[in-house]
Amino acid sequence: MSVFSKSKSALNALLALCLIIAPLHLNLAQAAMVSTESRIADIQQISDRKQLTELLATEQAQDALVHLGVAPDVVAERVQVMTPAELAHLNAEIEQMPAGAGILGVVVLVFVVLIVLDLLGTTNVFPAIKSLEQD
Repeated sequence: MSVFSKSKSALNALLALCLIIAPLHLNLAQAAMVSTESRIADIQQISDRKQLTELLATEQAQDALVHLGVAPDVVAERVQVMTPAELAHLNAEIEQMPAGAGILGVVVLVFVVLIVLDLLGTTNVFPAIKSLEQD
């Protein structure tokens, strides 16, 4: 009986140690309330970014960017890091453009995007525009 008792107490100690250590390795989930307004803002930002990306991916926009000497990849990267306010502003200007404006509308859009990029210091296409970061 002595051997059984010793192995039983060793097993109990091992199980107790496992029960103490096991929860330390688990990541506990945390939940919080998400407001309707914040969820709508997130969805709007995703929609604005997608709309602008699709417009800049058109062949006319790509040609206009190359003509102005800006790599389309640089503009695409900048669109991905734009703030929600910048996205909303550009998409509002796009919405105000007449439908079917064709190449003129795309050139105006690209021009506006380049001005915003110059103001933010991302590009230096227009030397007359000073970056907001240069104070």
